[in-house]
Amino acid sequence: MLENALSIIRKEFNKVPIDSIKILASGFGSIVIEGNQGIIFRIARNVDIAKKYVMECKVLPQIEKYLNVNIPKPIWYKFNRALPPYGIMAYRKLEGNPIAFSKVNQRNRDILAKEVANFIASLHKIPYYKHNFRIIPKIENDKRVLRVLRNATSEFLKSNLTDNEYKKMETWWEKILSDETFYHHRLALCHGDIWYENILVDESYTRIVGVVDFSDMKIADPAVDLAPQIYLGREFHNAVLHEYINVFGHDKSIKHRIKRHRELREVYGLYYVIKHNQVEEYEDTISKIRNNIILNN
Repeated sequence: MLENALSIIRKEFNKVPIDSIKILASGFGSIVIEGNQGIIFRIARNVDIAKKYVMECKVLPQIEKYLNVNIPKPIWYKFNRALPPYGIMAYRKLEGNPIAFSKVNQRNRDILAKEVANFIASLHKIPYYKHNFRIIPKIENDKRVLRVLRNATSEFLKSNLTDNEYKKMETWWEKILSDETFYHHRLALCHGDIWYENILVDESYTRIVGVVDFSDMKIADPAVDLAPQIYLGREFHNAVLHEYINVFGHDKSIKHRIKRHRELREVYGLYYVIKHNQVEEYEDTISKIRNNIILNN
């Protein structure tokens, strides 16, 4: 796939010649490489991700003016439903480096948390209803959608969990499907995957200078973007939430919805690797479900 992508880039992308590359990341949905003169190319592993690149290329130029940090400015993209690579998008590399878990400490934690909260708030303030954002999926907390998710992952879980673990998982599903508090929320334009590896900071670790990977953008429950902050620790998460509430005011159910979205992230991750047959990820996704759902409920 990478060789095919490079062949297409060299043939059709004529802004900068590509004679050398550096692989920056290889994740569930994308391979990310850096070419000459700091051009970043994201290569879609499947059609679903390629469609999301199209969305990014259409929406990111419209929301840039609302945000207080740099975001990718797409300069080229290619979409091909028939053959891999199904999609490629290019933008100039942003300044800064992804947050490293090991470098967040008591000295900079609250500063970074405030910066993260300010970015999320600026994104959630965007009046999405004033723009032609029909390409962005609108995903409310919906029992029907969750029942589909349950059915799509149930057989796999039953085969890979112990009987006791599977019973606990089924109990968790019954709780979340009967949790009326979870299904009442306002809507906002959400990043969808705003965890620390998608957040760029300066060398001093006191300022956020960029945010990348908007492939999971959606109009959804704001708690979607607050849930991933737990990956930098509970104290960091609490500091982000405190700053966010200072902007939007009290939301009596937001902590509860954040917990639910944190759990659902792991189930959606499992659904993704099942759908795309990413066998090498099975063990890791099951481990996350054990640790974040079964052992915590």
